[in-house]
Amino acid sequence: MSSCGNFAIIGDAHGHVDMFNIQSGIHRGCLGTPKAHSGHVRGVAIDGLNQQVITAGADCKLKVHEQCSLIKIGTCDLT
Repeated sequence: MSSCGNFAIIGDAHGHVDMFNIQSGIHRGCLGTPKAHSGHVRGVAIDGLNQQVITAGADCKLKVHEQCSLIKIGTCDLT
């Protein structure tokens, strides 16, 4: 959930991460193409300024995306 309360970001067991508008329920986009991680999404966080989305996956990677454009900024390998 974003700090402004407008967006929910949900990761699933297949590696997909989707963003939804809370008020309308409309799907606002996906992180990663075709999916954000190659395994389960273990964690999703949004920074306090609603600028970046950080995801952690079972593939031992942290990925950072811009929230507005959904473009990947960087990846950190945790192995």
